[in-house]
Amino acid sequence: MCPYTEDDELPRSRTEYQHWLQDAPDQKALVRQYCRYVGEFRTGSTLKKTVARALQFATSDPKGPVYLAGAREVMAEAYGPIGPSALSQSAVKKIAEALLNAKLPLIITGYSGRNHACPAELVKLADIIPGLQVSDTGGCDMCFPASHPAYLGFRLSFDKSATEADVIFVLDCEVPWIPSRNLPRDYYLTTSELAKEIFADEESAKRHKVVAKKYQQRMESIAKLATPPADGSLDIHYVGAALKSAAPRDTIFVVEAATCAMP
Repeated sequence: MCPYTEDDELPRSRTEYQHWLQDAPDQKALVRQYCRYVGEFRTGSTLKKTVARALQFATSDPKGPVYLAGAREVMAEAYGPIGPSALSQSAVKKIAEALLNAKLPLIITGYSGRNHACPAELVKLADIIPGLQVSDTGGCDMCFPASHPAYLGFRLSFDKSATEADVIFVLDCEVPWIPSRNLPRDYYLTTSELAKEIFADEESAKRHKVVAKKYQQRMESIAKLATPPADGSLDIHYVGAALKSAAPRDTIFVVEAATCAMP
């Protein structure tokens, strides 16, 4: 985009004749209908987030073009170095130690199952981290097996677990929570010793038992919902349970009811 200042208010203000004649203040409008995402750099402080958001759209299925625009003043701002695209070893260690130190660690995912290797790795992580639970907000990919005790089920971003957790790891999820309904409490990451030095075997086993008990209680509550109504009528819980029991185990259920989602 052409510079938007003309009296040298910022570095790289308008300096050329063409900056007035060829100014297109809304470049995004020219390509918006043909792109998955369009954005604009309004300040250098949001450059990293804007580019990351555009790349997320460009590389996520269904993949498509993205378009970013920015005025010359923004491009002339001084930027500090950014880290590599992959997580650094120090970042991985910080995340791992935060999860290990947490009393109620939580992973919120939505589309990680698109990588078919991810569910198995999440299971390994849930088996290692004492007390870890996994919440699915996507529902369109199998991100974590429902048969695992750490599974919290599928909810469209408003599960109360987000408000209870003291450390949350968001994995490939667009809307992990809704601020007006289940905003997480404040927390920060700290570094400490490795897992084997943090938990005694007894404490680790205790946390796994707590998660297993919660899972069992949840399964029992779901089973009660599927009980046939006393008046002989049919409800969605009973019909759904009947269909699940009658269908083969490898049946794929397709649900298109996002606009009818209930709390």
